Amino acid sequence: MKIKLALALAATFIGLQSTLRPVRAWDHGGHMIVAQIAQKRLHPNVRARVEKLVPLIPDFRAERAGRKPQPYTFVSAACWMDDVRGSQKRESLSSWHYIDVPCGGQVGDVHEQNALDALKLAEVVLRSPQVDEKTKAEWLAVALHVVGDIHQPLHCTDREIGGNTFPLADVPGLEKRIRRDGKAVDRAAPAKGVNAAVYGRLHALWDSAYRYDVVRQKTAQGTRGTIKVLYALGSSAVVPTAKLEEVARDIERVFGPKSEGTSDLKAPAWIRESNRIACDWAFDTPRKRKPSQKYFERAHDTACARLAIAGVRLSAWLNTIFAVAVTSDAGAYRQSRFSSGPSMGRK
Repeated sequence: MKIKLALALAATFIGLQSTLRPVRAWDHGGHMIVAQIAQKRLHPNVRARVEKLVPLIPDFRAERAGRKPQPYTFVSAACWMDDVRGSQKRESLSSWHYIDVPCGGQVGDVHEQNALDALKLAEVVLRSPQVDEKTKAEWLAVALHVVGDIHQPLHCTDREIGGNTFPLADVPGLEKRIRRDGKAVDRAAPAKGVNAAVYGRLHALWDSAYRYDVVRQKTAQGTRGTIKVLYALGSSAVVPTAKLEEVARDIERVFGPKSEGTSDLKAPAWIRESNRIACDWAFDTPRKRKPSQKYFERAHDTACARLAIAGVRLSAWLNTIFAVAVTSDAGAYRQSRFSSGPSMGRK
């Protein structure tokens, strides 16, 4: 028997019992690039629909900072899952940022709550006519972020806990194991003078790999390469719109998919792609040593391509989700592994 989805689920948020680990995938700039690429591809009716939901997304940053809430935009809402860290109301969403697929394993081998679970739940919530608008707004923000996350290769592998225990600099503390007992996470800072984003953990490098490229220069000693920061993007609150649009346009033009056939809606396939990159070569750099120029080049190009295709796929996913109203069977929820979420509102 079909009953209202809201009555089948808890009305208040229940913290997930998840493994703690650093969970930032792309940095804020990366997530906003994905959303920027997606936004311009939305069907006009779908864009109008999501623009009605976005202002309803709660600004928990304002609560912590003691300031007036600032409304999200479609693009900045892609950072909401990172922005809510530290909020007691949504304090345990960490496992929804990644999926620890073993190298050589299958997506279905992962039984802990994960990013794919979050995206599946977001789909049903957003399709359901039985869920209120404010709740849908939060789940829209979850979807905007998670689609980006699962295109970051190191968020789709359990190797070295997604690169978080793989140090790229010989810095005391960087190789400490991250505890999985739910009590603590090693967040040892790199030594003074070490750029954590580039020479800290491998995972951190991939978070911002789209920013870095090898610029070749001719010198008296021959041609040499230097690592250059191409894009100086900040947090979702301060990135100039024009700059973001420029960067997204450049990345899509150079690295975007050549065929619309790559905009399929099969999220497990997206995860398998990321997992293959992580397992095939993302760890092919020495521990505690600066990666080679060749590695930087490949990581940069791959990261840009993943951002571009994530944006194309996000737009196709949203166009499909909001194109058809689907009545959801709450029984399917009760039988799933989704016991909690941001919130499950009632009409």
